[in-house]
Amino acid sequence: MMFKGLLVQNLYGLSDAQLEYQIEDRSNFQQFLGLARQQRVADAKTCWAFKHRLAALGLMALLFEQLSLNQAAYITRKGQIVASSIIPALLPRNRWEYNARIKAGAVRARWCDNKGCQKDTDARWTKQNSRSHFAYKNHSQIDHDNKLIRDYQVTDASVHDAQVFADLSDDSNTSKDVWADSAYRSEEKVAFLKAQG
Repeated sequence: MMFKGLLVQNLYGLSDAQLEYQIEDRSNFQQFLGLARQQRVADAKTCWAFKHRLAALGLMALLFEQLSLNQAAYITRKGQIVASSIIPALLPRNRWEYNARIKAGAVRARWCDNKGCQKDTDARWTKQNSRSHFAYKNHSQIDHDNKLIRDYQVTDASVHDAQVFADLSDDSNTSKDVWADSAYRSEEKVAFLKAQG
């Protein structure tokens, strides 16, 4: 039930508090989660703790595999779309010496626990359309026909889209068509695609 709650949260872009409220408010969410009408809903802190526990145990990728479209008998037939999107992170309000330590991979020795757990040390800066973003990138491989995500990879925003192209490409797709924007185009990528057929 808790994992289904995370699916709902991601699908609708809800905060933990909004997830709690929407599950209490919407009967279709309750039905999806298998809750009876009067059954108690997990609160926002429980959702937050569950999500972070899964991440700490490294189970997110495993659970994604369990929901794999191949196991659900979906077969890709119409090609694949490779795309990325920027996921904003909370802006760091750090002094320059802290930023230097973060980039060097040093431990946040002078931050107290409360301050340290609120600092995002994994996101990075990137530029898109002349705008700077402190963010992550969600790289996705999507089935062209039914628009379902078949594979993904999350990186910091400084990773160029083309760096994960080969990892996301699916040579088992029954159609060899690939759609991607110009950020992925290079002689190396064209040669890679030709080698894949």
